[in-house]
Amino acid sequence: MATWPNTSSEAPGASPIELPRIDRGETAGLAPEWAQQVAESRARVHYQGQLVGLRKQELTDDEFDAIADLEKEKREQTRQQELRHFEAELADADAEFEAGRTLKKSARRFEAARAKSTAVMQEWRQRAAHAAERLTSHDMRLAQLTRQLTWTRRVLITLMAVGMAWSAVNVQHNLVPSGNSAEALFWVSYGVEALVSGCLIVLLMTSATLERWGYDRARHGRSGYALEAVLVFVSLGLNIGTPLSHGDVPLALEYSVAPLMVGALVGTYNYATGALSRVLAEQAHADIRQRYAGLLADGELLALAGRGLAAMNDGVLRPSTAEDGGGVPSASALASGLGVSKPRACQVRDAMKLLRVIGDQR
Repeated sequence: MATWPNTSSEAPGASPIELPRIDRGETAGLAPEWAQQVAESRARVHYQGQLVGLRKQELTDDEFDAIADLEKEKREQTRQQELRHFEAELADADAEFEAGRTLKKSARRFEAARAKSTAVMQEWRQRAAHAAERLTSHDMRLAQLTRQLTWTRRVLITLMAVGMAWSAVNVQHNLVPSGNSAEALFWVSYGVEALVSGCLIVLLMTSATLERWGYDRARHGRSGYALEAVLVFVSLGLNIGTPLSHGDVPLALEYSVAPLMVGALVGTYNYATGALSRVLAEQAHADIRQRYAGLLADGELLALAGRGLAAMNDGVLRPSTAEDGGGVPSASALASGLGVSKPRACQVRDAMKLLRVIGDQR
């Protein structure tokens, strides 16, 4: 195979370009110089074809820079896409975390609401139990009745005190119409109504005490009713006497309101406290009878209570000094003195209190 020598454009020391092999049959019959020219022309054509192919593949600096920028842009886009994927995953994780936290908050709120609802229902259940106990328990009903009686007395006495103070002012105006505070009667006149009011309040307190102790005022308190009526009329006279003597009927009517209301309050007090006291006494006696019947049913307890009373009378056992002792020995003293257990001694103590109450009533 023939070779084409290196040209000046090629680097020194570069290997020569191989020329195509020439078939001897194609140059047969030609002169040697023509055969040589044919071979050189074909070699030049072949070399030029390879050179064109290389020129086509050769890149300019701008093309190389463009390709490099393109590759850089591709890498940047790849990084941006990976960043977006990472941010999307992070956002999904944050959303999932927030959803979980919101769910936990909702669960805590639900538990708190359920606990609150349970507490409210428990409170209402306790109120219902207390209400049922107040309606069915005999002791609770006695306590309610006692409280109602106490507050009824307090409210009515307070209202009567207000009416009596009003009457005192009216009486003072009647006795000292000049209003001169330098006169001694100006201040003493306030005590005139107090004389009547004080007597009336003492009668009311006495009647309440009689009712509490079970005394019937219809049999034992007729004089008390009459005295209360007299005191009310005296108060009425002190209030309206002076205006009527001067012919001032409107002022007399105005001054009559206070003593008349005091009289109405006196009647209300007598009726309300009397009725409540009778009911309280009847219920207390019924409770005592019921407890006494239970005591009679327990012969051993009745015998122990009798022994305890006998030992107390003999001085072997001493009554307890506690406020609620009831005039009988304490449970500890009964347990050691009678040789019984502490719970049984408590029952013996209550039975002894009951027997003392029955004995006092007889």
